[in-house]
Amino acid sequence: MPGAASYQWSVPAGASIASGQGTSTITVDYSGAFTGGTISVYAINSCGGGATRTLSVIGAPAIPGTISGSTTTCANQLYTYEVQALTGATAYTWVVPSFVQILSGQGTKTLNVMMGFNPVSSFTISVKASNGCGSSSVRKLENISTSVCPRIGSGSAFNAINVYPNPAHGNLFVAITLDADQQIDMNLSDVTGRQVLQRSLSGTEGENLIPVDISHLASGIYTMNLRGRNSSEIIRIIVE
Repeated sequence: MPGAASYQWSVPAGASIASGQGTSTITVDYSGAFTGGTISVYAINSCGGGATRTLSVIGAPAIPGTISGSTTTCANQLYTYEVQALTGATAYTWVVPSFVQILSGQGTKTLNVMMGFNPVSSFTISVKASNGCGSSSVRKLENISTSVCPRIGSGSAFNAINVYPNPAHGNLFVAITLDADQQIDMNLSDVTGRQVLQRSLSGTEGENLIPVDISHLASGIYTMNLRGRNSSEIIRIIVE
């Protein structure tokens, strides 16, 4: 800069000036703890200092905060795990055990999963944040357990029930075993509680396999309510 005798630089926490203080060019070292900040400089001569110029810089993200989500879970049920958004992070990488299915959210701060079919006493879900400068350390949620939980319902008219495939696309099937002939009312609702499908089914004693057309439904999580003569069942399903 014409008329400048020297330059005064400042750098954010986690960074240090390796060389060049007082000149128009500096070399900066960034520690592993650096996540972002502002570099500033102003010119100096015998008349004083000039206006300050600034440059925002970012580093690899900090470690994500605490993972929110249930540590006591039921087999074959849906759960959400989440961290707060991090400044400077452009992606989040989640790691789950092989028996946990990631349904959506990989790459984002919110992960939706379905637990496996078998009980597990203890396992871990982890996440790290990243951007173009690198990745953070890993945040873990430990001591998660999965149990085989009773279905929601009452009575004994539904001897056995299974809804598959889940997740589903186009069609799904309700396999249900009844102890007597009866009518079954089926209602399907979206996450807002809005009813999107309703059917009355004639079930017979023994095994029944009922196809359900869901090709008109948008992708998302739905709740199926099955109500028989003396019992009801609530099952969460995913439409892809």
